[in-house]
Amino acid sequence: MPQNKQEQLLSLISKYSIGSEFVFEPDEYRKGNATREPADLVWYVNDCVVLIYMRYYQSGKGVKRNQLKSEKCSHHNLNQAQGWLKEWKGGRTLKGKNEHDSFAVPYENCKHILVLSIVDGKNCRGKSHIEFANQNDITCAGTLPQKVIEELVRHGASSIDIIHYLTRMVSNTTDHIEAKVGIDFVQNDFKAIIDKVDPDHMWMKGSKESYEYLSATMKALLHNDNGDTEGLADRLTDLPAMDYWVLVTCMLSQRQASIDNQKVLWSRINLPITGVHIVLASGSLSGNAENMKEILKLNDPIDNKVPSFMICWNFIGADLQNTMIAVNEFNETPYTQRFLDQYLTSKANRRINARLL
Repeated sequence: MPQNKQEQLLSLISKYSIGSEFVFEPDEYRKGNATREPADLVWYVNDCVVLIYMRYYQSGKGVKRNQLKSEKCSHHNLNQAQGWLKEWKGGRTLKGKNEHDSFAVPYENCKHILVLSIVDGKNCRGKSHIEFANQNDITCAGTLPQKVIEELVRHGASSIDIIHYLTRMVSNTTDHIEAKVGIDFVQNDFKAIIDKVDPDHMWMKGSKESYEYLSATMKALLHNDNGDTEGLADRLTDLPAMDYWVLVTCMLSQRQASIDNQKVLWSRINLPITGVHIVLASGSLSGNAENMKEILKLNDPIDNKVPSFMICWNFIGADLQNTMIAVNEFNETPYTQRFLDQYLTSKANRRINARLL
């Protein structure tokens, strides 16, 4: 895989995607005299692993010739994945690091493993790989065009959104998926979410640029010096797009209300998909931004207790207009695991029903 393509995707994930703290380039390993890569990228969240393999081809003349190149790239990715899965099951540890942390993941620690093959080139196509997943005893496998993944990431997609897309594709079709069809699907899906959570487009103006801006802003806010940013990312990366954008629009709305009323406002949100409990505090204060930190010492007037996790922000660069988000600790299986457990159950039921027909 040309390094610039890999770096291009990693840069987009780092800029826009919540949970990029858990994406890393794995360390190489030796087998005989050869040095090999377990994958191009790994996304490791809440004991679920997405192994990402990337392949680019030089486009030529003729659609069919390019599509054949696309399939060969996909086959190459699956061969690499199969080789690593065998080594991993045999006792090697998946290791790597990024600017936030180092990782050492034994095979037996993973609740779910997914293989995402990414191809890029003219006329490239995606495809599900159900047989590969079954043969290698993993949860799911599929190939997607890189432009589809990039479109997801630019909309703030986390690992669970990519997993959602991959499992839906695998469940709904055995045919090839053209890049344009995949991109249209992502854009329409995202538009439906925004129309639901922000029907008047008060905060998200309906343009690709405004979504990218908000995603990048949220990412920047998570990397200021206040609060346990990696702990927050750990929780937010488990949110599907619907829940994530509900949270963003609630934050924007409450922040504006606190500015208009010149007082601190509290609210509780129960996110619709995951059911995660969120407490928000927003304030527009006289004096300097340090005063906002006093909110951290206040009890939540809703529950009369301080939530177990908090972060204080200067939101969208405004010095005296602040938002605090408090996320209670998860007391149940993380959403990613629950979703993939349900996916495996439905997959097993489909296989049983197919044998009965």
